[in-house]
Amino acid sequence: MEDGRKKIKSYKSCLEELRESTGYNEHMKLGNKIVAKTFDEIIKVLADVMVLNAEDTVTINQTKLPAYVVQERFRELDSLHMEYLVNALSENESKIRNVRAFILTAAYNAPSNMDAYYTALVSYDMRVGGY
Repeated sequence: MEDGRKKIKSYKSCLEELRESTGYNEHMKLGNKIVAKTFDEIIKVLADVMVLNAEDTVTINQTKLPAYVVQERFRELDSLHMEYLVNALSENESKIRNVRAFILTAAYNAPSNMDAYYTALVSYDMRVGGY
């Protein structure tokens, strides 16, 4: 709050916050522009949510949640979560009808699902490979 009014974050400041926390800036510094561009496509969708007021709602997996809950979850995202999201987008075998909704849901669930996903993947690889 500033002078009794809510301080509204700008879209640009939300982009920069997400770019810093998710490893986008690091990839740019290292010259990994293709990875950075892919990250940025996801970040732009997430930034749309980050500018919302706390009392607004966001639909995640067909459930309306308070924007502040979704924003808190998005602030947890790091470069490993972004790599998980890129994999989720590229490995999805069915047609994604609403890419924005898919990204929002996958990003919201990434902090809680990522470890389970990779554990299951390793277990599968070890079973298939005979280890």
